[in-house]
Amino acid sequence: MRSWRPLAHLNRSKRRLRSLVGTRSMLALATASSALVLVGTGAPAGASASPATGYALSVIAGFGPQGAPTPGTATSSRLNRPSGVATDTEGNVYIADSSNNVVEKVTPSGTLSIFAGSGQAGVPTPGPATSSNLDDPSGVAVDSSGNVYIADTVNNVIEKVTSSGSLSIVAGSGVQDTPTPGPATSSPLHYPKGVAVDGAGNLYISDGGSDDVAKVDTSGTLAILAGNGTFGTPKPGVATSSPLGVVVGIAVDSAKNVYLADEANNVIEKVTPSGSLSIVAGSGTSGAPTAGPATASKLSGPDGVAIDAAGNLYISDTGNSLIEKVTPSGALSVIAGSGVLNPPVPGLATASPLTYPGQIAVDAAGDVFVAATLNYEALKLAPATVPGAPSGVIATPSSTNATVSWTAPPSTGGLPITGYTVTAVDSTKASRGGQTSTGFSPIHVLGLTNGDSYTFTVTASNVLGAGPASSASAAIVPASRPNPPINVSAAPGYNSVVIGWAPPTSNGFSPITGYQVYEATSGPPNGQSGRLLVASTGPSARSTTVSGLTAGTTYSFTVQAINAQGASDPSVSASASADAAQLSGATTTLGLGQSLSSPNNHYLLVLQSDGNLVEYDVTTGVARFQTKTYVPKVTANKVGFQLVLTIGGTLNLLTKSHQSIWSPTKAAATTFLIANDGTLQLKSSSGAVVWKA
Repeated sequence: MRSWRPLAHLNRSKRRLRSLVGTRSMLALATASSALVLVGTGAPAGASASPATGYALSVIAGFGPQGAPTPGTATSSRLNRPSGVATDTEGNVYIADSSNNVVEKVTPSGTLSIFAGSGQAGVPTPGPATSSNLDDPSGVAVDSSGNVYIADTVNNVIEKVTSSGSLSIVAGSGVQDTPTPGPATSSPLHYPKGVAVDGAGNLYISDGGSDDVAKVDTSGTLAILAGNGTFGTPKPGVATSSPLGVVVGIAVDSAKNVYLADEANNVIEKVTPSGSLSIVAGSGTSGAPTAGPATASKLSGPDGVAIDAAGNLYISDTGNSLIEKVTPSGALSVIAGSGVLNPPVPGLATASPLTYPGQIAVDAAGDVFVAATLNYEALKLAPATVPGAPSGVIATPSSTNATVSWTAPPSTGGLPITGYTVTAVDSTKASRGGQTSTGFSPIHVLGLTNGDSYTFTVTASNVLGAGPASSASAAIVPASRPNPPINVSAAPGYNSVVIGWAPPTSNGFSPITGYQVYEATSGPPNGQSGRLLVASTGPSARSTTVSGLTAGTTYSFTVQAINAQGASDPSVSASASADAAQLSGATTTLGLGQSLSSPNNHYLLVLQSDGNLVEYDVTTGVARFQTKTYVPKVTANKVGFQLVLTIGGTLNLLTKSHQSIWSPTKAAATTFLIANDGTLQLKSSSGAVVWKA
């Protein structure tokens, strides 16, 4: 089945075993066919909405160059042709670093140390494991007690290293030959490549040079589990009657079924506790794998095999530079490797190159560990999925858009988050919702309708796709700046100008919070820096007095309305001149501390609904003066009534139908004034106060 079979069977030497990796150049590297399922590429069109899954690849030891290991940070240490990996119950990873003649231990925190081997090729010495020589260790396994077993390939033995670091020989006499049943330490072995241990402590050995698989029970007795000692095509049935090729990787499940990576036959075999052999993956022909039934798929020189607690089988398909997974139902898919020969790249495992990976292991969490032999690294493949849901979504409205921020999800799915998508939901009119924006927090969502109520959800994405949506944000209403105030007027006052206005025609869907009055003497303002803020008012104000002006000077003013989105554009300007203190003629203005004594004018004072007392010229209708501090002897139900100062000086309170209901005095009076103390007074010609409010 294999073009280099004579090399494999006739030259059972150290050179031959070390050349196995080199012969990968003779294997046809086939890229994945169109039918191949690459786990982690997302669901195809029409698939169910279940979250996409895959594996995240990371490097746990080595950084690319080959060389001697350095205790410390594992990813800063060199490795040299790591061939086997194993894990213990505490999350430590053990690496059979073949060409360095050591076994390293990498802790969960990423610290590397030498666990066994002096670094020199040679015969092992029982005692401290780090003082003993090893020679091309290829496989490693750990039992439930933390004892580590090493397939010491060129020494033709299996060593056991206790958790305290003591090394002993548990199988192999050191003689290179076909294994013989009986005491394990008296039996020859022939380049053992892989080792596994079951829950009961039984040891399984893939004896690569003899085309046999041996089992060593807890009493130390060796028996042949599979293989008849001849190189050839496996035959389903009695395992010890079947030929085998070069078996490298070996694994055992909780039911004591043993799985064999038969490199030369391009298959994975299964041997039951009763001794029955069957093919569970591989068609027996070298080539690229195809998705679907595992036994119908090609493989290319598989070196590694592992089995998890759920019955999923993992294959290091060495010649294809891929890692595959076979479900308990027998469906095969690729979980790592792009089919390109290059150093691995952390991230989505199926997007990463690999270069002829070696043996593999799987831990209780479902993480798969790979001896990346010719990349001189050890890798971890962790199950990955789409990210979790973001939380704490906050939306801040502005005109026709919103700014949305959030807290990242507690889980990235095992892969870096590549971005977020914000989706708007219009609860006022559904057809106006659905706007989306992508990026990272905060994100601006555009194209919203001012005045509509919106909520927002956020999803996080990685290379596997988008995760679940967050809870919706609190509702917000996009709004714009208000329109400018209208009906802006300016009336002269004593060294002042009274500015009046009406609310804007639109508040921009956000309540008016106040008004600002700017001086614009040179004309209507357009945002130039010369504008001067002269007054600010609350939202209910409709006028304000700008005092401290120069009498006889004309001033122009504009008014802006303010809401949460900002200030409106300036209103149309209005102009008036500030009056001097001396009153005379038809244009006199009543100011604080001034008297009105002209008998030729008829003035009307109206108590308005906003509480202002406004003086109008009944001839022109122009507002001449107002005060917010005047509170006359008029109850609230008299609001809107008129105070009329008639020719001759009589002051009357008239109803809306112009009936006089109150007159403070019928006496002749020549002076009507608002005194410096803010009171409204009526004085006789002699200057006596005849009425005061």
